[in-house]
Amino acid sequence: MATNNYPNDDNGDALRNMEALGDDLSKERDINFSVAFTDISSSAKFLEAAERDGLRAKQEPDSATESMWDVTVTVYMVPSHEAITQMERRLDKIASPLGGWNDGWGCFDVKS
Repeated sequence: MATNNYPNDDNGDALRNMEALGDDLSKERDINFSVAFTDISSSAKFLEAAERDGLRAKQEPDSATESMWDVTVTVYMVPSHEAITQMERRLDKIASPLGGWNDGWGCFDVKS
């Protein structure tokens, strides 16, 4: 069932695309949120804070550049616009003071 009632923003665009490809957006799944940092020290501090906050996270060098670090936070959830946006805000609240930023999210599709 297509809803297409998402806001006109990056998250809304991604959800519309997923829905158009037949993804059942009512099904829970792991969603990976990427948070980027320019140094390993800041990414390590974020990783510790995220884990203290009860989140599953892993740190790794950015595959595109040697000077960046990514922390992937994995959350099992329904991919709703509201839930994704709230999680991005939660992550930004931790990452911003450390010089980090949200760098997108992704998940595997779940067909009906």
